[in-house]
Amino acid sequence: MAGFLFAGFFLAAFLAAGFVDVAAIVIRDVGSGSDGIRVLPPFADSGHPRGRPRGSSSRGFFARPGRDDDPDDLPASLGHIGATRAIHDCRTTSTSSSAGTRCLCSVAPMPQLLIVHHTASPATHELLGAVRSGASAPEIDGVEVVVKAALEASASDVLAADGYLLGTPANLGYMSGALKHFFDTVYYPCLESTTGRPFGAWIYGNNDTGGAAAAIEKITTGLGWRKAQPILEIMTAPDADTREQAWELGATVAALLSGALS
Repeated sequence: MAGFLFAGFFLAAFLAAGFVDVAAIVIRDVGSGSDGIRVLPPFADSGHPRGRPRGSSSRGFFARPGRDDDPDDLPASLGHIGATRAIHDCRTTSTSSSAGTRCLCSVAPMPQLLIVHHTASPATHELLGAVRSGASAPEIDGVEVVVKAALEASASDVLAADGYLLGTPANLGYMSGALKHFFDTVYYPCLESTTGRPFGAWIYGNNDTGGAAAAIEKITTGLGWRKAQPILEIMTAPDADTREQAWELGATVAALLSGALS
């Protein structure tokens, strides 16, 4: 009961000061010992002398039994009482139980694209820039791009990501030792947790990239990763055409994560 009274006092103080611009606040009834959520009605419905808050509708921000809610009426943020997560999306469901309407609020996580690379020359650095530019294209919305050197990337980076781009030079017909070290580090910690995630790869070499491509194919197959498009193998100095191919590689994997491609 003391907790509920404190919450009521806290709410009244904020409303009086004009700091909370919402038409309804959800308060969990901690005193009842139940999971019910109490929904305070909007000011307009309660006859509050200040009327409806700015940006609210006459129906209030949260639906009540028999009344639909409009997501467009929801504020960008809510004053939190016993809650710590920012509200990105709010969905309500009506129920006939004594607990009343529940507000099911959640934060939709942004997909993360991890770029792991070994850039030992100006040519490989140029290709990395093109891949990164494609992955970060303004046409692709809602994807976080994280870039890590192969010797820096860890299993936690891989587990946190939803898709991958891998870049390496071809050294003596094989991938770089740095990228091989990355795979050795993350393989078993990520073996079961990352199955089905999309990936792309690019390889730069002077005369032979086949061995490096075959090795990447075998390792990613073992991990259960899904190849977004054929591995990009480049054996000439980067030019406009190869930069465009590298850009498309980055954009393709990012678009898959954003949902623009399936």
